[in-house]
This record gives sequence, structure tokens and C-alpha cells, in this order.
Amino acid sequence: MKKLLLFIASMLMTVSIMAADLKTSEPMKLAETTIKGVALSAPVEEAPSLSQFEVPIVEAIKLSEKNIPDGIENAQRTGIRKAPAATVKISGLVDASTIADNAVIELVGNANLFMDVSKTFKCISGDYALTLSGGNTLTLSNAEGYAINVSSVTISCHLVVQASYVAIAATSDITINNSVNATSTNTCIGTVNGTITINADVTATTSSSAAILNRGLENGGDIVINKGTVTATGGNTGIWAYGIAAGGNITAKEGTVIHASGGTGIYAETGNIHLAGEVTANANGDDGSGVYAQAGEVSLSTISISSSGVGISAYNGLTLNGVTITNTADTGLGTVNGTLTINADVTATTAKSAAILSRGRDQGGDIVINKGTVTATGGNTGIWAYGIAAGGNITAKEGTVIHASGGTGIYAETGNIHLAGEVTANANGDDGSGVYAQAGEVSLSTISISSSGVGISAYNGLTLNGVTITNTADTGLGTVNGTLTINADVTATTAKSAAILSRGRDQGGDIVINKGTVTATGGNTGIWAYGIAAGGNINIKSGKVVAKGGLKGLFAEKGTISITPPLIVITAAGGGISADGHTVVYDNGDPALRVVIMDPPVAGVVSLNSAPTPGNAVGFTLSGEIASAQTDNVWQISDDDVTWQDIVESPAGAPALDGVHQQRRAVTTLTYTPKESEMGKYLRVKVAAAGHTGYIYSPSRQIAKKICTDVPVVPTLTNINDKVYLSNAKTTQEYIIFNYSKEASSLTASDWNNAVTPESEVGFFELGGSSNANNTVFTRVKETPSTLASENVVEARLYIGTSVYLQDIELNISETVGYFQNINNELNCKVGDVIRCDAVPVPSNATNWYGISGSNWTVDNRNTGSPYGTFYEDADCTVPINTSTNYKTVYLKTLTEKNYLEVRILYYNSGIGYKSRAKEFNVTPDGYFPLLDYINGCSRTIAAGEKITGIEVSRRPFSGSVYGLTTEVSGEGIAPVVSFSLYETMTINAINATPGVYVYTPLQNGHPLNNNTTFTITVTDGKYGVDSLLLRENAITADPDEVLELVAQLMPTNSEAEITWTSSNTSVATVQNGIVTIAENAPIGAMATITANANGKSDECEITVSGEEYDLYVASTRVTSRNQDDILGDGTFSFDGMSTLTIKGDYTLNNSANLVRNTGIEGLYINIGQTCTISQGSDSYSTLFDLRKNTTIRGEQMTVNGNGVAFSTQGGMTLTLDSANLVVNAIMPFKGSGIADDNMNIINSNLEVNASGTAAIFSFTGGISLSNCYIKTPEGAIVANGAIEDGNGSQVRNLLIVPNPEKTEPELAFALSEATATVGETFIVPTLNNPNNLAITYYSENPMIAKVDAETGEVTPISAGTTTIIAYTDGNLYHMAGQVSYTLIVLKGSVSLSFTQNSVNVRIDDEEFVLPTLNNPQDVSVTYSSSNPAVATVLAISGDVTLVATGTTTITATFLGDKSYNEASASYDLIVTDSTSTDLNNISTLPNASSVQKILRNGQLIILRDGKTYNVMGQEL
Repeated sequence: MKKLLLFIASMLMTVSIMAADLKTSEPMKLAETTIKGVALSAPVEEAPSLSQFEVPIVEAIKLSEKNIPDGIENAQRTGIRKAPAATVKISGLVDASTIADNAVIELVGNANLFMDVSKTFKCISGDYALTLSGGNTLTLSNAEGYAINVSSVTISCHLVVQASYVAIAATSDITINNSVNATSTNTCIGTVNGTITINADVTATTSSSAAILNRGLENGGDIVINKGTVTATGGNTGIWAYGIAAGGNITAKEGTVIHASGGTGIYAETGNIHLAGEVTANANGDDGSGVYAQAGEVSLSTISISSSGVGISAYNGLTLNGVTITNTADTGLGTVNGTLTINADVTATTAKSAAILSRGRDQGGDIVINKGTVTATGGNTGIWAYGIAAGGNITAKEGTVIHASGGTGIYAETGNIHLAGEVTANANGDDGSGVYAQAGEVSLSTISISSSGVGISAYNGLTLNGVTITNTADTGLGTVNGTLTINADVTATTAKSAAILSRGRDQGGDIVINKGTVTATGGNTGIWAYGIAAGGNINIKSGKVVAKGGLKGLFAEKGTISITPPLIVITAAGGGISADGHTVVYDNGDPALRVVIMDPPVAGVVSLNSAPTPGNAVGFTLSGEIASAQTDNVWQISDDDVTWQDIVESPAGAPALDGVHQQRRAVTTLTYTPKESEMGKYLRVKVAAAGHTGYIYSPSRQIAKKICTDVPVVPTLTNINDKVYLSNAKTTQEYIIFNYSKEASSLTASDWNNAVTPESEVGFFELGGSSNANNTVFTRVKETPSTLASENVVEARLYIGTSVYLQDIELNISETVGYFQNINNELNCKVGDVIRCDAVPVPSNATNWYGISGSNWTVDNRNTGSPYGTFYEDADCTVPINTSTNYKTVYLKTLTEKNYLEVRILYYNSGIGYKSRAKEFNVTPDGYFPLLDYINGCSRTIAAGEKITGIEVSRRPFSGSVYGLTTEVSGEGIAPVVSFSLYETMTINAINATPGVYVYTPLQNGHPLNNNTTFTITVTDGKYGVDSLLLRENAITADPDEVLELVAQLMPTNSEAEITWTSSNTSVATVQNGIVTIAENAPIGAMATITANANGKSDECEITVSGEEYDLYVASTRVTSRNQDDILGDGTFSFDGMSTLTIKGDYTLNNSANLVRNTGIEGLYINIGQTCTISQGSDSYSTLFDLRKNTTIRGEQMTVNGNGVAFSTQGGMTLTLDSANLVVNAIMPFKGSGIADDNMNIINSNLEVNASGTAAIFSFTGGISLSNCYIKTPEGAIVANGAIEDGNGSQVRNLLIVPNPEKTEPELAFALSEATATVGETFIVPTLNNPNNLAITYYSENPMIAKVDAETGEVTPISAGTTTIIAYTDGNLYHMAGQVSYTLIVLKGSVSLSFTQNSVNVRIDDEEFVLPTLNNPQDVSVTYSSSNPAVATVLAISGDVTLVATGTTTITATFLGDKSYNEASASYDLIVTDSTSTDLNNISTLPNASSVQKILRNGQLIILRDGKTYNVMGQEL
């Protein structure tokens, strides 16, 4: 049988991960780096040959029967052939209960082992398909090799496996349908080809190699996890150290759970990794990865990774669909090509390299963040120190949140950066940037940046669409080319260079500020010390800009500065844009260092355009500067014209907030319609203007009903059933009725309280009335919510009765000469007209009517002598009436103008008493409009600058007109202009008026009105009390001796008040009229509050003296932003304001202070800028370097000569020497705290330490690590117990650590590049040239072709084919790792089969005979056959012979050939003769003889009787 090998090793491959091929000559580029990767193969020891377990099969043959076929007669389960206890050969369906415990099971055909009971066996092997089924547990325990080694296996029972080598091995499919718990020392579960399918819980644990492996050498190679929890724990070292590894794809469905750990957690060599379930992956090996698709793409759902190398590595795209957490030593997660897509929360943390990376080496390179919160923490140093880095574009959609930090926070090498979500980016590396698009453009929404270098850097344009905050050591934000566009609030602060810069190096260079508050604080010194600087133009369209720089606040190098009105420029000393447009200057022409550009206060006049009356919309008019602006308004109301509130209403269709109350909003419409309930209150409008600050109030107006100038319709009365009815009813009028004589002038308010109003104008409306009475009806236009009742009242009378006796009298008038004009229910005639006057009885047919006595006819209350008219008996007016004569008709001749000229008659009768009737009419020169007696409603209050139109004017007579009226005015100042319109309204124009009280006398035709009417207009100053006071800046950081201006604005802006200014700390800042002067010696951080006050309203601005104090001390001097460039004033020490302290010369400490004390700078770098010596004077014994935060020392050589402790650490911090060169001589050169797990890392450094006291380095209980360097002296010294100790465990005092030498190539070479070997023959291995005597490990790319001894390189050919033999070295201190190989062609070998005899004679009844033995030195599988089964039969597998009859037959052993050997055969002749002996003849006469059987085995006769076995001596076996 062929020998079964599972795993095929493949050549070591150099795999570029994440970091290769981004070659540029510019700084801050993604540089080239590689790590070793391996093909999915490894050398393993060859599986034990199945032939070593082969034993002859027990064959039961009845002596009386011939030609019985193999197998047990009548067996219900076929294929069981019992062998000695150690081995059982099976095929077909087999019950586990039929096999002994701890058996070795060999498959001789496809088999289904049914676990009808729980069993423990040693192992199962065979080149056939195995199925494990049933509901019980199978336990396999093999301390000598494989537990399962078959062609394919399906596991449907619970399986527990322990193996000293491979636990479960197959050459084809592995399917797991039930729980598996497997432990091995080599690959735990693996196959060469086909698919591993997992449908249940699996736990696979190995101390080396892969826990779960599908090589896919010739086909397949996929691992599919459909359900269950898979825990795969692989080895941590070696080229096969994986948790889960596949040559093809690895797929897990939703709902699955994977826990994978090893040197690399999950690895796909050529395929993709798509895991939709929950994943935990740990990589513990050098350069390992949590998840690694070497040539494919990766998509993941929820995953957590801890890795000593890379977290997630894909070659052709990475998609994260669930919560992802990586904590790694190298790159957090990334892809070499394709796109990295993030659709959920991601947290990636790495100590070095990039946290998130899309390399785009050959194509792709984009990063797309669709949703989620992404936290990317990259390394701070090195060429790959990024939070997020892409070779292409980086895009984040709205709603995403990004927190990125590293040497540079976010970096795109060739593409653009467009981030629409919220971003925080920190750059901690030298010359790092918060956001950096090296060749593209940048657009950002909300972002906050802290950077040791530049804040935001773009190459081809920068757009800021959200709140942006940068705090940087270098340029705050800028672009090399293109345009810098700002659309939101921006605060940029830098210690040097420009805060905002658009360089325009090749093109562009403009800065456009469209909106927002932009605060740009540049450095005070240097050639780029500007607040805002542009190579092109600076265009400020709106918003507010505060720009401050040491050279200039604003600077347009080749362009000009333009400011869109109404923006204004404010500096501390007046001025504006310079004549050349390049900058902003003071009045004296000097560049303004601090420039404020802001909206001006709103100015102009707002007036209500009409008097507010309920039910009528009132609007407002704008004049002055505000008239041309876009405005917003809010209507306000007050009970007392003092306390105001916004008018709020529920918008139409507004939903109820709580199911009952609708939401209410301020009324902001252009008009407002007062409500009747608001009568008597005061109304005003508050108006603000776009591009301006503040607001303006209109003058207030009291809400009152307007005068009614409408004319009522004279009622038409009719008698229906002795009731008075209206036949022309008007719903706009009210009616009252009296059944007795009454005149309109005598009506009272209580009379009108009884008035009625028709609901309809259709048909008749009943008024009531009395019989036998002259019913009088009065009517007027009724009062409405917005209008008073009309003053004009008209009347009509209707007599109801049957009496023929006089009940009342009426007076009718009409013109006989001339023509009455009826205007507004008033009769007008001209002077000289004759008026007929008729006295009429009521009823008209009264029999006792005789007229009115001449003495009772009066005009203007005079019977005679009236200057206005004379009564005559005739129409020609020739006979005056006689006082003693009764008249029914008289004629009145009018003599002069008179308004409301009254004609009256008086009658007395004892039956009815006194009755009187009168008529009025106006006598005018032309018979039309009479002159006015008076006007009403003209007295008003108006604000200066205001204009009111459409004021309704009440007048008498009603038929008169205000049109053409003029006025005389008295009062001091400029009075408003008053005019009257044809529409009986008045206009008051106070636009040019001055405050005061003005009395107006209206004139008609140049004369005062008949009753000398006057009215008063009061003009106010239009100014309001101060609502509030606003300082346009409330917090300013200022430099010592700086002068700046604060702008105070009163609200509303049309209020006036004196503003007073005070400072809370005049030793820091003084103020006068808003000009603030900072004291020259004001200390860093000192504060003063500047307060502006007006009429009890105030606002404050907090002034903070600029500068920063750092928690870092040099020789007792605290480091500040003022002294950081030369801390001690001698040029020796400087600090960059972020993280780097530079030492540039010798220094001797002569006091008891620490030389350097770091109490608060996390990640401090002490950079030795030049060779120097640090010493302590004889009286100084303090610690030189007292380090309490993580600190790194690097740079040129520094010699430290100390009298006590040179370097001490506290608080669990880490001291790192990175490429440092130190010579330290002290009593205690390096001392950890001993109690807080302080760490010391020594990287690539030269360190000479000489301790005169305790030890060179000690008490670093957190650990000491050496990287790329080694202890040169003393020899044998090691890191132990937080110190450096010698071989005896003593702490060393004198120590020399040096960098590892630069490694060279290993220079390995085989003598041949190709060799040929034959299976079964000795192969002479090509000589390996190893001049540097490096440790070598050998392996074969395909152990199924040839295996190689890992230590000696000795090759054993296995089967025909071609493989590669590889010699690999890890290198050593002086030489790099490397490999060399040769191609091995393996030919099939020859098999030497022979029998020990060519023929043998036996008797048919021989009790014992010996058959020839087969010589099979290659141990190949042969098949036996008999040429004449009628003489003897032979078992095909074992060669056991059964004698049948006399005669001759040839027994042949045939090998059909396989992958290793050519076919071969051997044979012998078997001659069977008659019996000549009767020794055993009597056996047939034994009881139950028919149950006795004889079998020949290896020439011995075996007797079976009653289930027992005997030899020929009768002894039971």
C-alpha cells in the first residue's frame, strides 16, 4: 500500500505587506519595506507506513467446502476481518462496538465507523474515505503519530483526538458535522486537497504548525465554516505557525464564531477570506498577522485582533462590515491593492507603522469609510507612522466619526482626502501632519487637529466645510497649489509659520472665506509669521476674521485683499487695506499685526407702515442702510410699552407636542394682524439684517380701533302686521327703534346697547315698534374688532295706527331753486338757494291739522333776523312769513355759508303735547364740499426718522374733505411734515425731524378750521433703552506689549448709552475707550477681564497673555513658549513646543536641581544635536535626568558624568534609547523606580555605562529590552530581573552595548541547480556552499515527491515527480536570513520481488508444510492469485493458501506499480499430492466434526473448533 503523506512544504516567499513600492524623493512618503512570508506548506515527518500494521487476515474455511469467497459467511455487516488485537482492518459499515478498545484501525476500503457506543481507539489510517457517524463519542489517542490519516473524512459523531503528530489528516475533503476537540504536536486538522467544511463546534490545538490547514496543493484548498464555534490554536513559531490556513479561500457564514491564534491567526495563500461571523484572531509570531490574505481580498464582520505583527492584511481589497478591534505591533489593518472599505466601528492600535493602510501598490489604494466610528492610532516614528494612510483616495461619508493619530494622522499619497464626517487627527511625529494629501486635494467637515508639524496640508486645494480647529507647531492649515476655501468656523493656532496658508507654488494660491468665524494666530517670528497668507488673492465674502501674525495679520503676496461689503476692517490704530491691496495697515501705514474683519452693526430705520388695528394687517418699512439688506424680523407685543415679548403662534398644520398643545413659534412674517384681544397693547417689530450684527426696533404703536368713515344706508321702513320692518337691512349696521319722538343728537351709549343687527340682507328684518305711534329708527355702521362705530347716524320714521287725529309732525325740505347734493347722507346747497320746507301731519290724513305758527318756524334757532336765511310765504321769496299765521309750507332763502344749518318747527297740542322736528344741511359757495369744522385722530407719537402713512382722519361735516388741508406748526426743532390725501388719510413724515412736541393747526383755504381745531405730534429720538451690550470678541490671547481694540455694540443698535470700560487686572492689561494695552512684563497665562458697561448692561472679554508653560524643567528653569528656543539663554537647550528637547552643547550643573526633569511631556524626545558632555559640579548630587513620563533619547554622542543618579524613571514609564550614543559615568547611571514597572528599551544604540555604585542599569521591574543591538561586554551578560546581570546573576557595573553589525547576504549556494533521483536508490545531495557556517533548515516544497531531513539535508525520494529542495537560514548577528534551492526530479524505482522457493510440494492432508516466503524489500502492496483455484486458493492480500485438491497451481504476487515504483511480480509453483499419512484422519470422526476447520498460515496448520484455535499438538492458542 502506498505510504500516506499529508503536508507538502513550499518554498519560502518574500511577501510585500502594505509598505512596498511607494518610492518618492519627498519627505513624509510611504517608503519601501517587506517582511518574510511563507507559502502554505512545511516539512513534516513522513507518516508511518501502513504496511507495518499489516498482519495476515484470519480466514475461516470449511475443509469440506471448495472455493469459498473471502469474508465471513452470512455476516450482516460485511468487511470485518479480525486480526490480532493490535490492528483491525475494516471497510463498509462497521459498528464501533465490534472493535476492541485501543485498536489500530486500518481501512481496506471506504468505511463508515458507526459509533453505536462510545469508544477509544489508537488511530485510523488508510487511503480510503472514512465516515464517522452515530450519536456517541469517538476518542482517538496516538502518542506515536497520526490519529486519523485517510483520503477523506466526514465526522458526524462527537470526536476527541490526541496525537503526537497530526491529529486529523486527509488527502481530500474533511467535513465536520459534529463537535471535534483535537490536540496534536503538529498540524491538528489538515488536508492536502479538497475542502475542509465545518458545520459544528471545533477545537483544534497544536504546539507547532497550523491548527486547521487546507493546502490545496493540486485542487481545492478552501475552508468553509457554515456554523459552530471554531477555536484554532496553532503554533507561534515556524513557517507553518497558523491558527487557520488555506491554500484557497476561507469562508465563514453569519452566526459562526472563530477564535484563531498562532504565529498568524488566519491565513489564505492564494484565495480570499470572507468571514461573516464573529472572529477573534491573535498573531503571536514574529511578523505574524491576525488575518492575512496573501493574494486575495478580505471581508470581515465583527473581529478582535491582537498581533505581534500586522492585524489584518489583504492583498486585493479589505471590507470591514462589523465592529473591528486590532491591537498590533505592526500595521493595524490594510490591503496591498484594491479598496479598503469600512462599514462599521473600527479601532486599530499599533505601536509602529500605520493603523489603517491601503497601499495601492499596483492598483486601487482607496479607503472608503461609509459609516461608523473609526479610531486609528498609528506609530509616532518611522516612515510608516500614520493613523490612516492610502496610496489613493480617502473618503468618509457624512455621519462618520474618525479619530486618527500617529506620526501623521491621515495621509493620502497620490489621491484626495474628502471627509464629510467628524474628524479628530493628531500628528505626533517629527514634521508630521494632522491631515496630508501629498498630491491631491482635501475637503473636510468638522475636524480638530493637534500636530507637532503641520495641521492640514493639501497639494492641490483645500476646502473646509465644518468647524475646524488646529493647534500646531508649524503651519496650521494650507495648500501648495489650488484654492483654500473656508465655509465654516476655523480656528488655527501655530507656534511658528502661518496659521492659514495658500502657497500657490505652481498655480492657484487664493484664499476664499465664504462664511464662518475664522481665527488665525500665526507665529511671532520667522519668514512666514502671518495670520493668513496667500500667494494669490484673499477674498473675504462674509463672516468674521481675526488674523494675527508677527509680520502681518493678513498678507496677499502677489494678489490683493478684497472684503465684500458690508464687512468692515478693524485694527488697533485705524487704517484699512493698503493702497497696493497686499495687506492691512494702520493709519500710519505700518502693517497691522492683528486684523479683525467683521459684520458692521445694523443701521437704519424701521417703521410700522400703518396704525395697528385689530383684524387689519400691519407691515413695516425700512429706510437707511438696512433697506438694501436681506432681513429677518420678529413681531413683539407689550402690555405697558416697557416689557416686551415675542409674539408666538401655532403655525397652520403644526403637530401637537403632547397631543393637546401645538408647538408655538415666533411670528416672523412680513405683516402681523393684531387680534381683538390685543386691543390697548403695544406692537413693534424687531428686525435683523444679513451681513450685520444686532437688530433694530421699530417705534411701538398702540393697538386701537380706527375711526369709521363709512356712511350708513338710510333705512327703508315698512308696516307689516303693525310691526316695523326693514326692507333694506344691512348686516354691517346696527338699528335702534323708539315709539316716541327722539333726535339723533340725544342718543346715548345705553341706547345703542339695545341696537340690533340683521344676520342677513335678504328679505325683511323685523324691528318691532308700536301701534298708534310714530316709530323712529336710528342706524349707524356698527363697531367691528378693528373699527369704531360710525359717527354718522341716519334716521327714518314710520307711523302705525288708524287714528285720524294728529299724533306727530314731520318736516321735509327740498330745493326749489338750485339742487341738493347728498354727500355721505348730508344735504349740501349753495348760497342763495331757496329751500322749500313742508310741515307734515302724522298721520297724513289727520283732521285736526292746521299747520305751524309762523313764530315756530326757526332757522339757526331764530325766527327772524338770522344771518343765514329768511323764511318766505312764496317761492319767489317776496313775502316774509307772519308770526301769527300758521303755515304748512314756507320757503327759506339761504344767505351765507353755514355748516349744519338747522331748520326747526315746533308744535303744541293738548292731546299730544309739544312736538318738534328739525332738518340740517350745509350751505356752501358751490353747493358741494363744505368747509370743515374740525378733524379728529391726528395727534400721534412718532420717532425721528420714521414715516407713517394712511392715518384715517375723522372730520365734520362728513361731506367735507381733508384733501387740500395745510398746517401751521409750532415747536422747537425740525417738525415732521404732515400731509392729507384725497383718500381722507394723513401722512406724517419724520424722517428729517428732530425730537420734540409739535402743535399743528390745520388750515383750509389758508384759514383755521371753523372751530380752530389743533392736534399734536410728539417726535421721540427713535432710540431704545439698552437690551444688552455685546463685545464682538469675548476671549483673546495677546502678547506682552500688544495693543488691540475691542468693539462694543449696543442692542438694539438704535439704542444709545455711554459705555464705560474697566480692567480686572491693570498689571496685566489696561483699557481706555475699548483700546486694550497688554503690560510689557505680563507673565504667561496671566489674565485680565475687560468689562464694557452701558446702563447696567455689560459684557466681558477675557484677555490671556500668550504663551505656554510646559511640564518640563531644565536646570530649575521651567520651559515656556517664550524661552523654548534658548531655554537657559546660552544656546545649549531648546524645545520645539511639542515633544522634542534638543541639547546642542556642553553643560555643567552646579546646583542641586535636576538638569532635565520631565513631569508632563508624554513621549518626550531628548535629541542630542551635537557631541556634548554633561557634568555635575562637585557640590551637585541630584539626579541629572529625572524622567516621569515616557522619554526617548537619540542623536549624537553625549557623555554624562554624574555624582549620583544619571537617569532615573518613575511612575511606570518607559525610557527608550533609540539610535542613541551615550557614555554614562555615575554612581547609578540608570535607575528604575523598582516599584512601578518602569521599562527600558535600547534600540540600535551605542551605550557605554560605568557605575561606581550599585549597578549600571537596575530596578526596571517592567523589563529591559534590546533591539538591533547586543551586549558586547561583559561577555555572557544578560537581561534579568530588571537589570543587566553577568553569568553569575550579579548586576554588572561596567557595560558596553553596541548596535548589531550591518547584516550581509548569507551567500548560500548549491553546487547544482537541478538534480535527478530514483525512488529506492541512494541519492547524493548537491553540495551546499555555506561559507559563513550559518544554521540551515532544509525542507521540500512537496514532501510527497521527496522528503528531506531538516537538519542534514539528506533526501529520500518518495514518488515520481518534481519538487524543490530548499535550504533556509534565519541568519545571525552578521548575516541576513535567506534561502537557496535546487530542483529535484524523481524517477520511479524498480521493485525486486522474489519467493524463497520456485516450487513447493505438499500433500493434501499434510498437517504442516512451509510455503515460500516473499522477498519484498520495497515493502510495496502486492496482490496474490492462484492460477488454478481448483487445486489451491490464496487470499489476495495476505497470501494465505487453502488446499483444495491434488494438482499443480502457480501462486503469483503482483505489484501493479504506483507513483514511486514500476510494476513487478514473482511466483512459485504449488504441487499438491495425495495423502500418504493418516495422522489426522481421525479428526473427521470427532464429535461435531463438521464444525472443525483447517487453515494453513505461513506453512503451519491451524485447527479451529467450536470458536477456539489449536495447533497440531492440540494446544489451544
